[in-house]
Amino acid sequence: MLNVIIKSKIIQKNRQFLNYLSLLNNTWENKSRLSNSDLKLIERNKIFNNIHKNKRAFIIANGPSLNKQDLYLVKDDITFVMNGFHRHKIIGDWQPSYYCLIDPEFFKDFQDTFVLYNEINKKITSAKFLIPLSRGYGFIKKYNLLPLERTYYCAIYGNFNIPSIELTNLMPRFQTVAAFAISAAIYMGCNPIYLMGFDHDYLAHKGTYQHFYQGGDGMRGKKSEALINNLYENVFSYYDSMKFMMQFWENYIYLKKIASKLEIEIINATEGGYLDVFNRSKYENIFKLA
Repeated sequence: MLNVIIKSKIIQKNRQFLNYLSLLNNTWENKSRLSNSDLKLIERNKIFNNIHKNKRAFIIANGPSLNKQDLYLVKDDITFVMNGFHRHKIIGDWQPSYYCLIDPEFFKDFQDTFVLYNEINKKITSAKFLIPLSRGYGFIKKYNLLPLERTYYCAIYGNFNIPSIELTNLMPRFQTVAAFAISAAIYMGCNPIYLMGFDHDYLAHKGTYQHFYQGGDGMRGKKSEALINNLYENVFSYYDSMKFMMQFWENYIYLKKIASKLEIEIINATEGGYLDVFNRSKYENIFKLA
């Protein structure tokens, strides 16, 4: 019996040591993929580490369900918004804390893209912008599209064997800006993290991405928008779309595991929608408990 216990403890120690070596290896591999100039840029993000520790935050995506919820209630909370949120009428009442952009189309030379940045800059006057390093830095710098002092770059082109979220290191290549926003909130120590506008009902409306506003994000131009909608509606099969959506869910499952290790709770407060990875709460009930 004693031999069995000793053997079990040795195996456990070996596993812990192997996990430690794996963590070191992943960290070294991730760092080695970043140039010195990249590391210097993302080192600036260390100011965000646990900056909002144990303070609640709201990640606000752009699903049509937002039109059913009173966003004035989060005016004094930490908020992360994204993409076309500058179109929301609530901007007249409060400013978001953080504004996230990662989609490739935001960093291409379309005339409508420059119009979009002008609109964002007019309406978003205090939020810090979180932008992908690889596709965003050169483009934003070249055209001076965002205020330098409020723009931060993140290296989101790694794989999903990265064991922790570090805005000062290589991060996973998230499929959606919403997943990226959650990762930023985790790094900042926000807890709990509430999700809004995460409708994720695309498969029920194949061929159109629906938002709380009408039309696309305004970053491609009307012809490009029509071509892309036709691609999703008539070229990609439903099976292709399901595989694509599976990647979204896998991103969320990864983030839930990371958050659980840190004892951070992520709660889906979206009105309806299909996202079932996280526990749910009715939006109104959050403020009854406060």
